[in-house]
Amino acid sequence: MKRAWLWMVLVLAGSSVLRAQEPLHPWTWELQGGYNTAGGWLDSGWMAQTGIGYAWTDYVSVVLHGAYYQGNLKGISGSNALYVLTVAPELRRPVSDHGEVYVFMGAGVAGTSSSYEGRGWQRIHLPSQTKWAGEAGIGYRHFFSRQVGMSFQVTYTHMAFEPSVDVGDGRVGLVIRF
Repeated sequence: MKRAWLWMVLVLAGSSVLRAQEPLHPWTWELQGGYNTAGGWLDSGWMAQTGIGYAWTDYVSVVLHGAYYQGNLKGISGSNALYVLTVAPELRRPVSDHGEVYVFMGAGVAGTSSSYEGRGWQRIHLPSQTKWAGEAGIGYRHFFSRQVGMSFQVTYTHMAFEPSVDVGDGRVGLVIRF
């Protein structure tokens, strides 16, 4: 019985230490917009991204990113929307009472939508594809209050389509902690 009490005390003490490390607002939601430059068959264009993350400590979190790229095609006047979904561990470093710098690197999937481009004899079919994707980025979040702020982010994304697409973009957005 003494052993059971000892284990309970150790578990409670350990969990209280871990609980003390948890941030006041562990959840983060972001909505960003930006402009990308791309290589391969994708031309430069606008993009949008949303993400939700959970922080275990003030320094470590995991984030689920969902991004949409305008998908203008080089060489023809068409477009094929790209969607990217990744999971990324994120390391954060507070730099002031209201700001933090963060870096992340993640992996996931990228997909294109099926579409037809052109008219008459020049009509071509662009089939949908789903391939793996990887992303890495660095950013800065500035909070105007305890929970609301804005983010600035630079991201590199690789999509393993045939042929592959490499995208670099800059994003600005809203961030909310809850």
